[in-house]
Amino acid sequence: MRFAPPSAQANRQEGEKGNGLLTSEKYVRPESRSAVNGKLTRANTKPACTNVPQCAQRDYRSSYSRNLAAADADDSKNKPKNKELKVNLLNCKYDVVRAVSNALKFEEVEEESDAQWDLYWTDLSVSMERVARLEPFQCINHFPGMMEICRKATLARNLKKMRALFPNDYDFFPESWSLPSEVHQWRASCRQRRLEGQRATYIVKPDAGAMGRGIYLVRREEDLDLTNPDFIGWVVQEYVERPLLIDEYKFDLRLYVLVTSVDPLRIYLFDEGLARFATAKYSKPDNKNIATMNMHLTNYSINKKSQDYVSAETDPHKGSKRRLTAIMQLLDSMGHDSKLLMDKIKQLIVKTLVVVAPYLKSNYRTMNKRSTFQRLPSTPSRCFELLGFDVLIDDQLNPLLMEVNHSPSFEIDTKLDTEIKSCAIRDAIQALGLTIDQRERLLHRQRLAAKKRLYSGVTQTPKHL
Repeated sequence: MRFAPPSAQANRQEGEKGNGLLTSEKYVRPESRSAVNGKLTRANTKPACTNVPQCAQRDYRSSYSRNLAAADADDSKNKPKNKELKVNLLNCKYDVVRAVSNALKFEEVEEESDAQWDLYWTDLSVSMERVARLEPFQCINHFPGMMEICRKATLARNLKKMRALFPNDYDFFPESWSLPSEVHQWRASCRQRRLEGQRATYIVKPDAGAMGRGIYLVRREEDLDLTNPDFIGWVVQEYVERPLLIDEYKFDLRLYVLVTSVDPLRIYLFDEGLARFATAKYSKPDNKNIATMNMHLTNYSINKKSQDYVSAETDPHKGSKRRLTAIMQLLDSMGHDSKLLMDKIKQLIVKTLVVVAPYLKSNYRTMNKRSTFQRLPSTPSRCFELLGFDVLIDDQLNPLLMEVNHSPSFEIDTKLDTEIKSCAIRDAIQALGLTIDQRERLLHRQRLAAKKRLYSGVTQTPKHL
């Protein structure tokens, strides 16, 4: 199981056709807005985007050019080259990222001051100023501005704006309210429900929470409690009372989505993922079970503490954590159309990222203008992002987006975690197409430019390297 980067020809075709899910061994491209009919193909070629364009150099005297080029060639002969790519993991806590980078022959830098790294993997979000300081050959695992869909409140706000414009296209997430700013709208909705003789259940989530911390369910307005000092913003979401069940248990899907570029937008979907099950058999929320979190929440961090948790090693077909492909096969055996479901999920992913794409693109272009070295459009992106999409399926086989994680957990507790998460990380890194030539060629040109400035008095640093 691996997803190889697309070939150079596939990249050229993608640039002509526009945004969407690229075609490769693990991904499909939607050719239209309404459906995804991509054909899976294997890409056995070398990674694309490994060549750095020629520098737009100033017209110097030929004698200087010959002498400086010869001097630089002598330097390169006398100085031993580092034959390994370098990775900075000083702000990464996951051992699996280190194991994968080591297997890919990356050398891990030991100090923050070591600037000669090729890949920076961090668990924290990054600013535009941080990315603008990168050398053209360097790559970091976050896009500035991606938190616009990776925080629950901003995700809800952005999707609600799109729903107002395109109600039929953006019906894949539950009704949501950001608190405290929209508390009056939520209460008005509750009163309207009561007048119509309905009684809805709501799930309350901290805006910046993770792993199920701080989540609870309410059925009455007076049960809402926003006084928890550990959290500032909250989101109230209509609870999905009729989820699709397997063996009477509620579950959701963790899908790994790779964004390698925002200008143009390039999205990849890893073909494997995780299905996470609750450990108590599901029944609709009532006053008796509303506090039973291992029934209503599928978070692994909550359910692994339950005595009813079943390890995948014990029973891969009944485990509380299973493969995405195994779930799709099971749904087919139950008479459902798993291909149609996956097509809907892919459209959900594209539509979610389209919401934030203009903002990300604007940030990226602004960041490039601030940078000392500006890349040409044909060169690889300085940023990439491996996102975790959490998707719930209702009893009508409609996928519903719960949240998007900008730093999905890569904790390894089981063999299943190791197989899926390490492959997702490995193939994401390989899809970047990083090579030693990128770094060596840039450093070579920087030395050459410095010598030319020294001999000719030119003070401007060439931008297109």
